[in-house]
This record gives sequence, structure tokens and C-alpha cells, in this order.
Amino acid sequence: MTRKGRYVAGRGRYPYHEGKHLIVVPELYAYADESGTGKDDQYCMVAGFIASPRQWHSLKKAWRNVLDAEGVPTFHFFSRASWQSSTSPYRGWTPDRPRRFLASLLWVIQRHRINPIGGLVNVADFNDMSPDMRRVVTGATVRWRWSLTPGAADDPSVHADFRTTGAPSRPYAAAFNLLIEEALARTPDGAKVHFTFDRHNVYEGFARLTYAEMIKQQVPGWEKLGDLIYAASDDHDPLQVADLYAYIITNWMTRQGAVTPDRFQAAQVFFEKRKRIRVQNTASFENLLEEMDTEVMNAIVPEMLR
Repeated sequence: MTRKGRYVAGRGRYPYHEGKHLIVVPELYAYADESGTGKDDQYCMVAGFIASPRQWHSLKKAWRNVLDAEGVPTFHFFSRASWQSSTSPYRGWTPDRPRRFLASLLWVIQRHRINPIGGLVNVADFNDMSPDMRRVVTGATVRWRWSLTPGAADDPSVHADFRTTGAPSRPYAAAFNLLIEEALARTPDGAKVHFTFDRHNVYEGFARLTYAEMIKQQVPGWEKLGDLIYAASDDHDPLQVADLYAYIITNWMTRQGAVTPDRFQAAQVFFEKRKRIRVQNTASFENLLEEMDTEVMNAIVPEMLR
């Protein structure tokens, strides 16, 4: 049963409907996908939704009902060109049928309490930073050293020793960290959040290592981090919802809102769920680094005064 949409009595942790041991813990589940990881993409996004098991159970049932009614086994955003493919479930559809189909799926998203998480990374701004700064914003573990010459009036000299490399060539890593940060912010103290990502041969290994490092280094909120798995969207309908969200928002941002009517329809639903979506760009990266500088100095000054 559930209480206030968060507390669930289930068997095991993941999946939340399987396992051997009866437990009663507050748990949330996040489903996420990426978009904009191509060579020429302007924005990279790792995004999805977080919700209670009760909401996901209900959404999955409603989502599947819409797909089954149209004879579509798995939803992937369609284009008119794909309708003529011999393998396309949309083959032979009239022009207005996809609009009605998408509207039905969007209605399922609207009526469920699933909260958007994740944000965009401006790829050009990311690449303009120095390699060390890109390492920092992609999760590199840093050990800070400082030195001060006795009697000198200058500020202490601060040096960064990187224990892990981060991913200075991958804006995906910054977007991944942003999603985890927002998921933790939406997870109450004492609860766990479990993550399911769509399978990705390139990024899965990196994401697993980064996630394990977050727990090892006990980043803020690390005790809330639960299981992390990668799965096929064909087997997990909530991943199709995450895929649609990430695709629509990156398309909207890239085209500055000048999108097709069906994409506009979807974007409006997502903006109702979350009016402002975080974008990491030059300004936000600089603010982040300034905050880190402040934290480092706040840690160093007490040591200097000893």
C-alpha cells in the first residue's frame, strides 16, 4: 500500500514488484534518457521523471492501454517519413491519426503526478571551458591543497589534485550529474531513489562508475541513492515517457520554439509540468565555480588560523 504517494510496502527494492523480503521504506523511482549527444548538437540533455511506485503503476497501465488500442508495441516519436517504412507501426496512418495518438499519450502524462528532473547543457559553452574546469563540472574528485608563505600578504595558493578524471570531453556527464542532483533534491530525507536509464553502449559504463564514485565520496545526499540499472525502453514504458521529454525539450531549445505542431503540443504539456528548465551555460558554470572557490576558501581559512 502507499501513504501520501511515497511510502510503499513492497517486496524487495528493484523492480518494486519483485523480490523475496517484505520491506516498508519510502522509495521513489526515476526513469531517464538522454538527447543531444550527437557531434553537432547544440544542447545535451539527460532528463526524465521521478515519482512514487503508485504513480508509475498507474501510468504504465494507462500508457499501455493507449499503445494497445493503436496496435503500437513501443512508442518512439514519429516522423511522417517513417510512416511508409514496412516495419513502422504507423504505416498507412492518416495525417490526423498521429495527432490524436500523441494527444492521448500526453493526457496520460498530464494526469499523473510525475515530476520532471534533469536539464540541458549548452555544448558550445561547455567546450569553451578549460579542460580542468570541464573535469570539475563532470564530477571529477578533487583534493585541494593550499600553501601560504609566512609573513606574505598574498592569499593562499590553492592547488587541485584530481583523484578521478571526470569526463572533460563529454557534456553528457555534466547533464547526468545535473539529473542526479535534481533527483536527490526531490527525494525526502530517509527515502531512497532508484534510477532506470535507457540502454546506451557508450555512456552506461561511465555513468555506473560516476554513480559508484558519488556514493564512495559521499556527495551531499548520497545516502538517498538506491539502485541504478540500464534497461530497454521496449520493456519499460516509463523510459518511453522520459525519451519523449528529453527529445521534445532539446528540439524546442535548438529551434528556439519554432517546432512542428505535434512537437509544440508536446512541449506545452511538459512546460505545464515544469515552467523553467535548467540550462547550464557559461553563466551557470561560472557561478558553480565561484561557489566551489568559496567553499574551498571557507575550508582553508580555519586551517590557516590554527
